[in-house]
Amino acid sequence: MPQRDAYLYGKTNGIMDVDLSKFDFNVEKLGDCQVPSPLRGERLRFVEEDERIVVVSDLKELSAYQEKQGTIPSMETAGPREKIFHPEFTSINWTVVVAQT
Repeated sequence: MPQRDAYLYGKTNGIMDVDLSKFDFNVEKLGDCQVPSPLRGERLRFVEEDERIVVVSDLKELSAYQEKQGTIPSMETAGPREKIFHPEFTSINWTVVVAQT
């Protein structure tokens, strides 16, 4: 494995050469997700807010992180959410116009 790729994958001198616990894999929230997704009704599965994927795929590395830090590095799962954030629709401020005949 070339040195550049070895650094990217944390394999320069063995397990855990890049300490993933120093990275913040959390995604900042912009606000409360209150608007129903425009994808509702489509044939897809919405991702739950607490779903996460493991960053490390090697079993030895997983075990080492679990033993050393008591946790496994993970990040938020990407994908469509059932409710989304949109700054213009966070508070309902609707004006109703009624036409009289």
